[in-house]
Amino acid sequence: MAQQRKKLLNVYFAVRHGESTANVAGIITSTLNSAEGHGLTPKGIQQAEKAANQLRARLGPDAKDVFIITSDFERAQQTAAVIAEQLGAAKPTEDARLRERFFGDFEGASNTNYETVWNKDKKSATHTEDGVESVASVAQRVTALVADVEARCKHRNVVFVSHGDTLGILIAASMGSDLRHHRRVALDNAEVREFSLQLADQNQRLPPQAIRAGPMPFIGKLLAWFSTNGTRAGHRRLVSIGISHYCEKVRWALDLAGCPYTEDMHPPGLHMFATIPVTGAHASMTPVIVTDDGVAMWESTQIIEDLARSYPDRFPAHFCTPEAHGWEEYFDQSLGPNARRVVYSHLLPRRDICVPIMTRNVSWIERTLFPKLFDRVATGMYRSLVVDEDAVAASLSEIRKVFDRVSRHLAGGRAYLCGDTFSSADLTFAALSYPLLLPSLVTNAVLGLDLFDMPQPLQQLVAELRATPAGQHALRVYEKHRPREGETLRLHVESRDRVPPLLPALVVLMFAVSIASGAWFLRR
Repeated sequence: MAQQRKKLLNVYFAVRHGESTANVAGIITSTLNSAEGHGLTPKGIQQAEKAANQLRARLGPDAKDVFIITSDFERAQQTAAVIAEQLGAAKPTEDARLRERFFGDFEGASNTNYETVWNKDKKSATHTEDGVESVASVAQRVTALVADVEARCKHRNVVFVSHGDTLGILIAASMGSDLRHHRRVALDNAEVREFSLQLADQNQRLPPQAIRAGPMPFIGKLLAWFSTNGTRAGHRRLVSIGISHYCEKVRWALDLAGCPYTEDMHPPGLHMFATIPVTGAHASMTPVIVTDDGVAMWESTQIIEDLARSYPDRFPAHFCTPEAHGWEEYFDQSLGPNARRVVYSHLLPRRDICVPIMTRNVSWIERTLFPKLFDRVATGMYRSLVVDEDAVAASLSEIRKVFDRVSRHLAGGRAYLCGDTFSSADLTFAALSYPLLLPSLVTNAVLGLDLFDMPQPLQQLVAELRATPAGQHALRVYEKHRPREGETLRLHVESRDRVPPLLPALVVLMFAVSIASGAWFLRR
């Protein structure tokens, strides 16, 4: 499906920082700490002055009114300051979304390793090999910045002062180019590049047949007759599958932010009747956050970054950094899906465990319907999540690799994954590990079960992973940083039940529809 595109309201210029001492030394510095002390060389200052002259020549009398936004890395700050001074413009604004791409295991190493990363970029824009921040991740944060600027002003000349990969990826995204080939539009030191082109919308709608398939619209209306979303005025709404570790990730961030919200829980399968309407058919998966003015977000990383920006006093300093974001994406891709597949391989054969877990804190209509549909939903989950013997074995191997990598990274007494403070990396690792570690704080509140209620093979896996340094780290993070009330995790769930008129007739109709819908769930 072709992407929809919209015209930008402002004119944008990308300026890469001038030559830095790190450039001369030939080393990679892609974190805020490592970049400190690696400012511009005398040549870099001259390059920044030349960039200012180029901007003045292009903008003419409007040059002094330019809106300059810079990365908070020293080399970019200095470049932006020179440009602002030369143009007589206002002091540059710093934004962490313009930071250097995080280069993971190559941090502090020779810059010849860039080629290794770029060659892998050509194969996949989502790869995070060697702990590198993916191209797609960089594109997401920088295009989000463009969207924010577009919402704040129009008909302005905006200058982004940033780094080579960051700006190259932004320009490729603005052109609608294949992000795997972002190096084709790479910038030299202090090069000025205009990109007043069209920015591709990041979200595509689900195909209409996915919405109209089978009895889906009618079942959605039927569920709506018997329940509400439970949201209170002035509260954000978290649409979730209670058992989901991705939903626990967002739930944790919401509790950390301390903002008012209500959780709207659903069983797997039936959740789509809540997510598709609020996302405008862009997404069917959870979690989805709906703000009190009706705006929906459904990427867990985007939600956390939005909360950290909206409630800065509630989050630790440097909570969302490119380094933390690199880890977060690595866990989202390498831990989250594999943990889900392995845990469901143990749970789905056990209807006696699954049904109570999946119908906990949902509306009574869903508690009534779901047991009738469970076998069909489970069959669909086996297929859509690829829960078979070979896939589960591969996922188990990948989970052990993730835990081993985290254990090695923490060796030597590190308290956290990024520096000396709790970050989104630690939150994501702990939250996505919860089904594999089953900390009692979550299992009691969300699942209503204890570790010893789980299948024996899952108990053995939990014991194995808990014994690792990585497992111990996740449990410590839960104990120290997971907001709670006393010794309990509070779920922000309100009553959603509603009894319509003509209840007996509708109940009969409900069961008839549940049986008729079985074939549709099986196809899904």
